[in-house]
Amino acid sequence: MRVHPQRPAAHRRATGPTPTPSTTPTLLVVSAFPPELAPLRRSLRRPELAAWVREGRLACQAVGIGLVDAAIGTTRLLEAATAGGSSAAPTGALLFVGTAGSYGADLPPGTVVVADEVVLVSTAAARGQGYLPDRMPTRIAASRRLATGLLQAARRMTPSPGRAVRAIVANPLAITRHAGLGRALARASAAAAENLEVFAVARAAAARRIPFAAVLGIANRVGPTAHAEWQEHNASASAAACAAVAEFLGAHTRAPG
Repeated sequence: MRVHPQRPAAHRRATGPTPTPSTTPTLLVVSAFPPELAPLRRSLRRPELAAWVREGRLACQAVGIGLVDAAIGTTRLLEAATAGGSSAAPTGALLFVGTAGSYGADLPPGTVVVADEVVLVSTAAARGQGYLPDRMPTRIAASRRLATGLLQAARRMTPSPGRAVRAIVANPLAITRHAGLGRALARASAAAAENLEVFAVARAAAARRIPFAAVLGIANRVGPTAHAEWQEHNASASAAACAAVAEFLGAHTRAPG
């Protein structure tokens, strides 16, 4: 999910226990909180997609808001998916869907961003007031095969080619409200957009060598008007990201890694 200024208190609770799937899914699709998965869940009722769920090849789950809860929730979900022991089939891929804030005017609300790479960023480091240890993982590449397929799907579902792009996505700890700070984070990371959970989910996948990808709908531009823009566009941005995932699923009988 994107860095949403002040979600309702009910959505800011710590991540709870994750249910154990009855079978190990081929594809896990996760988001920060349930509303960002709702459009995909509705799409999965369509006859051409229902088999993904009916046959146990896909599971959808919200994993938590923010870097820490998303890491905990994703780890629990991956552990639950392999709770059957060493004989259980491994999860084939982990896909994150949500919303994001863009660092520039070239990615307006409604744009779909497929992550090329995700980057953990620090505002202190971007300002030259701190640094992250050299041995601390801060960049994770998305699966090239998954990202390519998802970008193709997103472009089939958007009104113009420029409304679906592949880009680097930053993950700060806090919502960026200052346009100048947003520019500093963009320069430091080469990112085009930011989201509060994407690195946590990617890191959990990388720790288990599971292919990872992310599809994000731009809900706002980073800056002082971000909250108002997010309130206006978050539902449509989530729907655009989920539509790309549904289109991707419809084009594959099995999730590629």
